[in-house]
Amino acid sequence: MHSTLGIPSKPAALHLRGLCALGGYASVAAVLLLGAYLHHETVRAAALPLNPACTRWDVMAADTVARLVHEPADASLRQAGDALFKLRRARSNCRTGWLALSCLDYRAIARLRPDPGQPIAQWQSPCSGAYVE
Repeated sequence: MHSTLGIPSKPAALHLRGLCALGGYASVAAVLLLGAYLHHETVRAAALPLNPACTRWDVMAADTVARLVHEPADASLRQAGDALFKLRRARSNCRTGWLALSCLDYRAIARLRPDPGQPIAQWQSPCSGAYVE
């Protein structure tokens, strides 16, 4: 349906515009469905109990975050935010059985301790019985 000048006529242009709009709606619907699924999986994982292998590390990490929050320096507050993000990720990984990944985050948090009450090597890692240095 082209005119003599090669310009699409109105019905063809409207049909093409309608198809583009339909594709846009389908894309938005797909993104919303994916978001709902991911939210459901996150809520389901948060309801799982923490793996017992991570319990000691989780206590140490929570204590480290608390110590960083009470430090007066701005750098400590930035580290506290980073440590809190890593703690949430480590807990999520631990609940879903990804002990090796959670161990990486717990180790990173252990290195941030501003005033370790105990040597870090005393906290046994949930990963293969290794120790953090």
